[in-house]
Amino acid sequence: MKIEKIGKIFDPRKYKLINNCHEFSQSPQTVVFDDFVRIYFSTREKDKNGKYLSHVTFVDMNKQFQVIEVAKKTVINLGKLGTFDEHGIFPINLLKEDNKILAYTTGWTRRVSVSVDAGIGHAVSYDNGLTFEKLGDGPILGASINEPFLVGDAFVKKYNDIYHMWYIHGTKWVTDNFSKNSERVYKIAHAVSNNGISWQKEGKNIIKDKLNIDECQALPSVIKINNIYHNKRVLVTGHTGFKGSWLCCWLKKLGADVTGYSLPPPTQPNHYECLNLDINSIINDIRDYKALISVFKEFKPEIIFHLAAQPSVLVSYMDPIETVSTNVIGTAHVLEASRRTNSVTAVVIVTTDKCYENKEWLYGYRENDELGGHDLYSASKACSEIVTDSYRRSFFSLKQSEYKGK
Repeated sequence: MKIEKIGKIFDPRKYKLINNCHEFSQSPQTVVFDDFVRIYFSTREKDKNGKYLSHVTFVDMNKQFQVIEVAKKTVINLGKLGTFDEHGIFPINLLKEDNKILAYTTGWTRRVSVSVDAGIGHAVSYDNGLTFEKLGDGPILGASINEPFLVGDAFVKKYNDIYHMWYIHGTKWVTDNFSKNSERVYKIAHAVSNNGISWQKEGKNIIKDKLNIDECQALPSVIKINNIYHNKRVLVTGHTGFKGSWLCCWLKKLGADVTGYSLPPPTQPNHYECLNLDINSIINDIRDYKALISVFKEFKPEIIFHLAAQPSVLVSYMDPIETVSTNVIGTAHVLEASRRTNSVTAVVIVTTDKCYENKEWLYGYRENDELGGHDLYSASKACSEIVTDSYRRSFFSLKQSEYKGK
């Protein structure tokens, strides 16, 4: 997926915002309608003591991101004295459902010993998101015995009639020895609900720390990908061929990180170059094991599609040695490199129905039919099937898994 950056589309200083707010347009969240996009954001006003209060408002834009209008009245009221959202709502998450729009708000209030506390509130709009009514004065998700500090930044989706919420929770406050200011440390967690109101926390952080235990994770956003290839490292041999290039195109659309290993395209023009694929392309011979294993070590593929081959019956008569070495030894190279690479979880070896002894049957061949081959191309593919089956039994079965990488 490619995202084009188009620059700033909204400047709050150029518009009259609700509640005497100005300057700020933070944490945008969108609701898409048929002919326009409504972008909710947090903005600020100053109270009588000169301290900021956070309000939610919105701007409507057309599909070209040109401003249509800004909100003309308060979208959602701040909380009462002493409530969790007395001093502001920042940010808000929206979920369209039937004839209403659900809002999951992060309400915050000032503290004395530390700067702020927060909880997650719930509100509903019945007028297409112009205004929202709160469920009550308290939060639907807040601090608990195992998550004793602030809770916020809800992101809610509904899958198979179950509501899922990804949110942040504070793990501790850390005081800087120089400035004496306290800063919060927060992580991302997950909760589920049958009604979107009463939530069951999983009670664990769902993203591992990358830097150290005091790193902060915030504003989770989640998309559901209905395939196993999204963000997977996939190696395709023979990617410059017709079928290989189609496969790479399909894998890219599914969100895979694709590397191709193959000889140059055999014709001009060719399908691979016409597709202009955004993949990591390595031009080399499948019979060069040192080059191939170096690609495995660098790329660390998780899924392998082996399509590289000498694919022509006619060429097998003209150059039988090349045919056999490419189709048999090349397959062995891929399987050997795969067993020596711990990241590999699946290998697909592509051959042909010509690997079977040609009986001139009217029906298709089955996997338990006799292998054979009148020509060297067919024979090389039959050999490739035998090599693959032998590697599977010797190195890739559960009973033989201890041999992987040896």
